[in-house]
Amino acid sequence: RVGYGPNPIRNCVFQNLVIRNSNRGIGLFVRQEGSIENVLFNNIVIQTRLHTGHWWGKGEPIHLSVLPEQKSQTQLGRIRNVVFANITAESEAGVVIWSHEPGRIEDVTFDQVRLHIRKSPLSESYGGNIDLRPAFDPQWAIFRHDLAGIFCHGTNGLTLNQIEVRWDPDVPEYYDHALWCEQTNDVQIDGFQGRQPRPGDDRSAILLDTVRGAIIRNSQAPEGTTVFLRHRNLTDATLFGNNDVRKAQRTFDPMPSPFPSAPAPSR
Repeated sequence: RVGYGPNPIRNCVFQNLVIRNSNRGIGLFVRQEGSIENVLFNNIVIQTRLHTGHWWGKGEPIHLSVLPEQKSQTQLGRIRNVVFANITAESEAGVVIWSHEPGRIEDVTFDQVRLHIRKSPLSESYGGNIDLRPAFDPQWAIFRHDLAGIFCHGTNGLTLNQIEVRWDPDVPEYYDHALWCEQTNDVQIDGFQGRQPRPGDDRSAILLDTVRGAIIRNSQAPEGTTVFLRHRNLTDATLFGNNDVRKAQRTFDPMPSPFPSAPAPSR
């Protein structure tokens, strides 16, 4: 865990780690005025799972969040310039990035990350939640929410380079997408591989919801992909190029493509 109190944390490197059997792998938390900046996580193996009891964390391999801990909190720091590189993770939940006030998380990079989402015997009783504790408002502490391999809310600047998301068969219904970004600006995706959690259903590999600025290139839709990219209120989508979507039933939903120079749909 990195961050909690009012003091800033800057210029840190964490590398060559193995995390086993944890309720959460890596967590960055801003709850007061102290910011977290210029942090590198490199060469890390993570294995997380759901746990019984009142532990904070719901099996996320990586968690970043910014929100006030106290109702009277008037100053709040930021998370910016964070890199996760050469990460291999097996988990019973996905990555969560949550900025309660848009833009409090900036410039997050995932580079060479392989994520395998596992089924859990505790899915029915403990799964399908986002856990942001501590938070002053109980409705934001822990709440029901559909999940993704990587879920990002309220961030400015998300770069995904050489990312692979895989799923156990028959994962719970609360998983929706391999990648889900909402209320986020400047998303760059390069070398992404992944499909929706259950092959053949009508969810999508990628959902971009209320996103401004997007580039998707050099990515691949695996066998069983129904929709490669679903978009809602996607603006300033500049480049869709060199993507292999031949195995996807549909490249975009809805049509037409939000990218001005995208090729014709796969079928």
